[in-house]
Amino acid sequence: SIFVEAVSAFEFSNANSILKAEKDSLIKFSGLSVSISCIRSFIATQTSSYPYGKYTLPLIDLNDLLIQKAAQVKTPKTKK
Repeated sequence: SIFVEAVSAFEFSNANSILKAEKDSLIKFSGLSVSISCIRSFIATQTSSYPYGKYTLPLIDLNDLLIQKAAQVKTPKTKK
């Protein structure tokens, strides 16, 4: 199995001229897309010498991912 954990940091060169809602939207959609792309490249590079060849992370439906995450946040899990 493959496990990758990543953290991304984004900086806006014109941060003072961008509204917070616009920054949040850019990070939520573009930032997530860039981060997943970097993870996909990292996994392909790390697995390129595997006996069965490199592993390519399949495409991810970002809209569905964000909808699922929003649903998880709205319905907190109960402790057992």
